[in-house]
Parts: sequence; C-alpha cells; structure tokens
Amino acid sequence: MQMIATEMTGLDPASVVAGMFRAATGAAPWEEVLASLAAALDSEHYTLLLRSTRRISVVEVLANSIPAAVWTEYEDRFGGIDPLAPRAAARPRGSVFTSDELLPFDRLRRTPYYNEWMGRNGMRRFLGSSCHLPESENFVAVAFQRPPGSEGFGDEQRALLGGLLPHLQSAMETWARFAPASTRVRDLEALLDAVGVGVALLGDEGRVRLTNRSFIDVVTRGDGVSISNDRLLTGTPGSFEPVAAAITRAVDRGLPTTLVVERPSGKRPYRLHVVPLCEGSWRGLEGRRGAVVRLHDPGQRATALAHLLQKRYGLTAAEAETTVRLASGASLAEIAESSSRSVGTARNLLKRAFAKTDTHRQAELVCLVQRIENETGA
Repeated sequence: MQMIATEMTGLDPASVVAGMFRAATGAAPWEEVLASLAAALDSEHYTLLLRSTRRISVVEVLANSIPAAVWTEYEDRFGGIDPLAPRAAARPRGSVFTSDELLPFDRLRRTPYYNEWMGRNGMRRFLGSSCHLPESENFVAVAFQRPPGSEGFGDEQRALLGGLLPHLQSAMETWARFAPASTRVRDLEALLDAVGVGVALLGDEGRVRLTNRSFIDVVTRGDGVSISNDRLLTGTPGSFEPVAAAITRAVDRGLPTTLVVERPSGKRPYRLHVVPLCEGSWRGLEGRRGAVVRLHDPGQRATALAHLLQKRYGLTAAEAETTVRLASGASLAEIAESSSRSVGTARNLLKRAFAKTDTHRQAELVCLVQRIENETGA
C-alpha cells in the first residue's frame, strides 16, 4: 500500500526525507517539505506545532493557512479546553491518527473549543501524528487538514504518512531542539529593541551575532560605525585597531573597556562600552564566549529616554518629549516655544505625564527620568 501510494502521488521519498532533515537543522524552510507532503496527501492545509504538555504554551508553530494571531488566541484562551491535544500527546509513538479517532466529530462539534476556535478558523478533519520528546515537557505534532465539507482521509493517505513517519519524527525531534533556542533569540531581539540605546552582541572572535534597531540606525547613518563581514568597524583612519583590541580584551580576557569613537561628521563622538558575557548568559546563541557592545550617542539621549518612557509608562510621544525636556532643565515656556505649542498645551501634557507615571510634582518626575537614565545608560 505504501509503494502504491507513493507511485500514485509521484512523491520522491528520499528527496522528502532529505528535505525534512535540512529543515530540522535550519538549512531549508519547513514550509517546502510540509507543502509537498500536503499536496501528496491531497490536503490544503498543514500545521507543525511544538507545544508544552504541562502548561498552555505554544513554543513554535508553522501553518500555511492559519494566521499567527489565531495561535495567540489559542494560547491565551483555547489551549486549556483543547480536547484533542492531550489525546494526541498520549498516542503511542509512531502511530498515525485522524481527528475522528482522537474524538469523534459528532462529539467534537459540540465542544466550545470547536465552535469558538477550531471550526471558526476553518479547521475540521485532519490526519496527523505526534511525538513526545524524551526528557522534555514538550511534544511535537504535525497535522494535515481538509476544509469543512471534504471527505476524511483514507487508507492511502494513512499509508503514505505512516511510511514517512519514522523519518518525520526523527526530524521533528531535531527541530524541537533547535526551535526553543531560536525562540530565545527572537525574545532577546525584542528585549534589546526595548532598551532604547544601541546594543550589539558579539560571539567568538568578536563577530557580531545580534544587534538591536537602535544600533542598526547608527550603522546606517555611516557616521563613524559600520559592520563588515560580521566585524564591528569604526570610520575614522587608524581607529579600527583600538576597537579590535577592546573587543579581544572583552571576549578573550573578560575585561570591560570604554572607547571614544570620533565621527567624520564632526558631531560629538560616540562612546563604545564593551563588556564581556559569561558563558551561561550566552546559551541559545552561537559561540560560548562573547561580549555586549553598548553604543552611546550623545545626540540620541533625549530620543532614547523618550522611547523608554513611552514603553514603560504608556506616554504619548508628545508627553514623553515634554517630560525629557523638563528633566533637561527647560522651562514650560521654552518647551512650548520649541515645540510650537502653547504653554497651556505643554502644561496639560505634563499633567498627563504625572498621572501615567504616578508622580505629583515636577521634581518627582525629573527624579524618575534621572533614575531611568542611570539604570539604562541612556
């Protein structure tokens, strides 16, 4: 039956298996492998899901027809009442199953899970398999769905998926080991973006592994700092060697260093703070040693502080700008004049900033801004 199914679909099993392991190690997109399997199974939709068994947490998901917002909704509201996931996780290793075998459709369609999430998002019957990962609370599930009104999957499709299943599960186990690390990197990127000042993470040999948006903004200006072949460079003659030496001291010797970097534009120089990373803090990224480079641009101080106030306290851009100007020593009249607003408007912006930051006087608000500046180095 397996050979007949393969011949009928025109699927090259060796090519598909090779694609699985390229995808599992990040050398090729999973979407290509899943799309070819979906076509062979006469299915329009596929989902590859890495999910926790102990808590309602979707670690990673790939789906060709289900938006990311739908999975966020699943994690927030519907994962806890999902009747299919625990049944799938409990299936014997190496088994292929249909959604009807996990829970007959007559029963499934009477559940809030189906009516409020699954059916509402165009999902009905599926063919799939799951794999509980050894020494982990996570399990991986793959499912191929047909739209409402379609017939269920037959023996031919079961045999085809069953023949590929041992390879698919080995690839899924490999992928699941990589996915949490990639998720940590994405979380770290979001965290660095929230800092508000330029930050770059360096790996072994001082190569740039990760940067936040503020750092890239500085690089794209072309005014003294650049990245070439994963190396951090400075744009003034003869200044590369001190930067390289500082990075070497931080990465290889664990010694923090601060450098002044002159700018071709003649503007106030950058300050590069190079601080070593311990091995434990580098887990999930390439390399075992590394350093953090914090780029301080004097001209970005006000912008960085305003950005942090918006992130932390929900201030509008105008409220944050007014607050930072006040903390820098400007009077309400000066703030109003420089922003083309009336003094009354500036005062109202300040009042709203008081309310959002839970402060009551200008002195308290200034102290708050100074504390944030000291904490972050903005």
